[in-house]
Amino acid sequence: MKFASGGAGLGLYQELGRTTLSSTSDSIDVTGLDAKPYLMILASVLPSGNIDGYLRFNSDSGTNYASRRQDNGGSDDTATSDNEIFFVRGVNAYPTDIEFGVCTAVNPASEEKLTISHSVADGGSGASAFPDRMEAIGKWDNDSDSITSVSLINNSSGSFASGSQLVVLGYDPDDSSGDSIWEELASVELTSSSSTISSGTISAKKYLYFECYVEGKSASSSATIQLNNDTASNYARRFVVDGGTERTETGGSAITMNTADANPTYFYGYMINTSSEDKLMIVNAENQNSAGAGTAPSRCEAVNKWVDSAQVTEIDVNISSGHTAGSGSILKVWGFD
Repeated sequence: MKFASGGAGLGLYQELGRTTLSSTSDSIDVTGLDAKPYLMILASVLPSGNIDGYLRFNSDSGTNYASRRQDNGGSDDTATSDNEIFFVRGVNAYPTDIEFGVCTAVNPASEEKLTISHSVADGGSGASAFPDRMEAIGKWDNDSDSITSVSLINNSSGSFASGSQLVVLGYDPDDSSGDSIWEELASVELTSSSSTISSGTISAKKYLYFECYVEGKSASSSATIQLNNDTASNYARRFVVDGGTERTETGGSAITMNTADANPTYFYGYMINTSSEDKLMIVNAENQNSAGAGTAPSRCEAVNKWVDSAQVTEIDVNISSGHTAGSGSILKVWGFD
């Protein structure tokens, strides 16, 4: 199995603009953007008091937005004829909470703009506190203009603290020049069975993206992630499998990526990798289950955190219970500052 340029055009994204706050504010604005048909918006948020983050485009504060979100596996919450789009869920005061969100958007000038967002909040300090998650979709009812500015708006009682950052990336399949902001940091493919697929030492980048395909394992076992060879109880996660009951785990020695069986698994994830903060991760995973169209695959949506002050410089996918991943298993990692 080969990954195409980072998956979903990831390798084609160029930076259009970014803003990092030097003081507290209720908005983070990135303006003067080139009009690209595909956008990726990354938010790294430090709260000063309570915050709740929403998106606006092109300084439009009218009732031209609609969105739908789900917090921690609960019931859907919808907003129509609103003046903003759900993006990052509400959190409390830094340093006990930080937040990371990724939004992708389609940006045709003549159509409404559609967004898909996932965010993770720290949930409190230490590996005994599990993270929180939100998934949201939205639309901006503008069919005459492309998005050329993005604003992250706080509508809760606190503010975004100094150091909070909003980055906007974009790509156009017709571009014939320009380099991707996402630098390939590791590309590893097993040529024989192994209990570990390791990135080896990678450059420490603030934003990371990874993909992994695990060929059929040697026996019923799980694929897990460990960072920087840390086997201590410094991991926590929140996850849901096949749309079931939301589950949490704290004080783990690794992050489990799939159910315990011998079938192939594919997963990808985004990570905020700031040295002084917990590392927050958004992951989606799929397990093949039994071969053939007669059996549906299994899915897992998760947010994870690693409690350590060091930046991630190695990602290892380990196969549990002393078993192995097959030849052809792949791990790829990209990043940028």
